Amino acid sequence: MLMCIVSGFAGCSSDDTVPENIIVPNSVDKSVKDFFETELPIYSPLQHTEEVRNAFAWNGDPYSESFTLINSMEEFQALYRGQKQLPQIDFSSQTLVVGWLQSDPVSGVELEIDKNTNELNVYMIRLKSNVYAVVVKSIAYWGVFPKLKTEPRQVNTILVWR
Repeated sequence: MLMCIVSGFAGCSSDDTVPENIIVPNSVDKSVKDFFETELPIYSPLQHTEEVRNAFAWNGDPYSESFTLINSMEEFQALYRGQKQLPQIDFSSQTLVVGWLQSDPVSGVELEIDKNTNELNVYMIRLKSNVYAVVVKSIAYWGVFPKLKTEPRQVNTILVWR
């Protein structure tokens, strides 16, 4: 299972073995992490959800589940409509994945891409020790992956209890 956490994006744990068919996000520079923690936090307080959503030019219904692959600074600039300076990402060797979905509250989000099926797996992490209210929330996720040649054919949302 994937060990890269988007909420706080700690990076991959060296103790964990990732199967050969799985692509996990790269570790990122602090400026990238800081940008996404402020501009696209995993949760937005209800009163700021619209503001956060408006900072990004999502295709289609802004409240539907969506994800975007970004392979250039121009594509990143076209997606982001906010006021902050975009962090530098080496798009010659990396792809940025940014997404939004509806879910009951979770403690974190982890991403992976399965090379065999060409699917993006979004793991919604819930801690067994936490009590969760049954409220649907908008949840954002992002990850910087090694350069992807094709867009994942589908997104799988998987609930994981730890």
